[in-house]
Amino acid sequence: MPACFDTRKAGTPAYYACLQDGPTFWYNSNYISKYVSSDVLPWAMKFLDWQEQLYTQMLYTKQGYPASGVYWEDYKQAMGDEFYNWFYMDKATYIPIDEVMKICWPDTKGVWTLPERLQNALFLHDVYFHHFWTGEPPRTGSPYPHGNRRDVGSIKFKQEITKYFTSPDFPDNNDYYINKWEALKASIPV
Repeated sequence: MPACFDTRKAGTPAYYACLQDGPTFWYNSNYISKYVSSDVLPWAMKFLDWQEQLYTQMLYTKQGYPASGVYWEDYKQAMGDEFYNWFYMDKATYIPIDEVMKICWPDTKGVWTLPERLQNALFLHDVYFHHFWTGEPPRTGSPYPHGNRRDVGSIKFKQEITKYFTSPDFPDNNDYYINKWEALKASIPV
């Protein structure tokens, strides 16, 4: 869904469509090689620990990605009920979508009167749920019948329909990729 969020930020309505056979579960992870040297191991462990901190989990969420801390109490509290339930449980925002547009697009009055389906396709989670990154108290209330709902639905729904799993892995021709990356970096003017 992050690609849709970026498209929306550019002012283009976008929905994230679920594939007919369900979404692909994309899983990124970090691994420490069994060949790691003893001087590198503490730094690798420090990096892995950093990735599991609340701050990093919040950073992933701000970008639109689910976080591994989805069931942590401090993560849920940082999100607040409205954001957590919108992001993970397929619940609507507490404010009607036409009012949400005034928060997401305060200087673009033209979107305030668009049809509801276009307003939903312009919803900006990082603007509407700004308390998550600013430390302000989260909004309270209950889901509004014409509030915004996240495009793909709940975790439970995604788990039920997901049939394909992808995890980026170490490529077979890694030296080729590294050489091309180094050549690209060398060609960029300083």
